[in-house]
Amino acid sequence: MGVYLLFFADPPFPPRELSVSEYNVDYVTLSWIAPEHDRDSPILGYVVEKRDSMMNMWSQAAKVDKDTLNIKVTNLFEGQNYLFRVAAENQCGRGAYVELAKPVLTKLPFGKYFCCRYRCFLRVDQLLL
Repeated sequence: MGVYLLFFADPPFPPRELSVSEYNVDYVTLSWIAPEHDRDSPILGYVVEKRDSMMNMWSQAAKVDKDTLNIKVTNLFEGQNYLFRVAAENQCGRGAYVELAKPVLTKLPFGKYFCCRYRCFLRVDQLLL
């Protein structure tokens, strides 16, 4: 008769401190901190999801390895509000998501230049006079 060892583990805790580190008209760069606990199964990677704030359906924006704690989500549409969330995965599955508290509007950052037909302009629509 053999001896059997049972090993129990759960999906990991959610990542922490999801934030926007950069944005523009067609992308948003997100960063986060690894989960506080992996629940006894090493983190394998992260799943990043996005959704238009007017829709109810999430779609996968990226899947990254365990050492990647930021991602540039591209192919977004200018003037749209997007919500983002990130979950960690281990051998037991996908853990809970951490979600941005409010939507991100894809637009030119304040004070940035934009170019059109060999001319560059400073965006001034948000300057307070």
